This record gives sequence, structure tokens and C-alpha cells, in this order.
Amino acid sequence: MIHDRLDNWGVYFDGSSAKTIETEILAALESTESFEKILIPGELLIRTMSYALCPENSPELIIESHKHWIDIQFSILGSEGIDVFDSGTLNHLSYNLESDFFTYETDLKPAVTIRNHPSYFSIFFPGDAHRPKMVCEGHTKVHKGVVKMSTQLYEKMRRA
Repeated sequence: MIHDRLDNWGVYFDGSSAKTIETEILAALESTESFEKILIPGELLIRTMSYALCPENSPELIIESHKHWIDIQFSILGSEGIDVFDSGTLNHLSYNLESDFFTYETDLKPAVTIRNHPSYFSIFFPGDAHRPKMVCEGHTKVHKGVVKMSTQLYEKMRRA
């Protein structure tokens, strides 16, 4: 997991795909509309969404992870709490192959809780189970973006 300021994006990513992602994130920061845009079919997409946040003990909160996708999450309006877990220590409940979506038992203590504020991003790699949608510092709603990057594209970017 990585949590840092958007200003530091270039520390972690370089190359044309990284520049495309950065450009799309910056464009998303200017909009309050929800959308989904495929940037590279099967490898890279960005979506934005708005939703109500839940108290930390809410049964609506789900611990999730992915096997083949990396999530890059950023807040546009409002802030969101996200618990992070080592998926290797969790009991997994289900896996949806089509959406590459693991779910886990939820009544566990996280390794860390991050607060995604505007101008920050968080990257969740396979193995980084995360529980988003938590109330954060009085915010009860968030408008956020998620970049979904395939692990294959990430490896290509690392070798570039």
C-alpha cells in the first residue's frame, strides 16, 4: 500500500501510461460528475463516484481485495477513511472471478487506517485488503475516483 500526496505521483510511476493516469486524475479532480472511462481496454480504467460514508462499526462496510487489479483511490470532495489489512491474515468469504473481487470477514482490527483527503492518493496492490467508505473527520459523504490498473500493466510500467 502507498499513501501520499498527488504532488509526489512521479516518485512512484514514470512513462507514458503513468502520465496518462496522472492527466486523467487531474481532469477528474475538476468534475463532480460520476463517470467511467476505459483508457486501455482490459488494463486501465478510471471511474468516479459519490456515496455516503458509514461509521466504523457499520455492517455495510466490506473488506475487499483483488488478485489481478491495483486500485488507485483519491478523494475529490470530502474525505474517506480506509482500513487496510494484510489479506494473508484474513478469512476470505468469497471471490468473484469476473470482477476479481475478494471479500473477507469484517469484524477484524486493521493494520492501519488511512484518511484519503483531496490532494492525496492511496494505492492498493493485490494482498492489500481494504475497507473503504468510512466516515472521516466529520465527512459523511465523499466524491472519489478509482483508477483500476491491471497487474500486467503495472509490471510493464515498472520495466519501462
